Amino acid sequence: MLDYVDSGDLRIQWREVNVFGSASERAAKAAYAAALQDKHWEFHEKLFTGGKPRAPQDLSEEALTSVAADIGLDMNQFDEDMNSPETAEAVEENARMGTDLGAFSTPTFILNEQPYVGAQPTAVFVDAIEQELEGQN
Repeated sequence: MLDYVDSGDLRIQWREVNVFGSASERAAKAAYAAALQDKHWEFHEKLFTGGKPRAPQDLSEEALTSVAADIGLDMNQFDEDMNSPETAEAVEENARMGTDLGAFSTPTFILNEQPYVGAQPTAVFVDAIEQELEGQN
């Protein structure tokens, strides 16, 4: 995939989409707040260590705050950002965008407005990208 990014043929965007209720929404706000301090990936990797799904209690405000502290975020700024109207609006906008594009579960990948729901083999994405590139020629 990175070869397509490096060549300029693919742009990857990550959007936190809260598809599992209030705990998921809280985690999306926390990840957004971490991103405002340029630590989204560190936050995400720490929160989802091992790639295992998290139970709602793993996404409590206390648990999310603990992850933020563990990765060295400015905690006052994190708390302010996590609870700000701007963060709430950004998370809501991502949810609307996800719904509009067909992202009803995680992970969902969107390639030129075509959703690919669930984990997929790399070949699925390579084939889809190649078909898009062929269609542009």
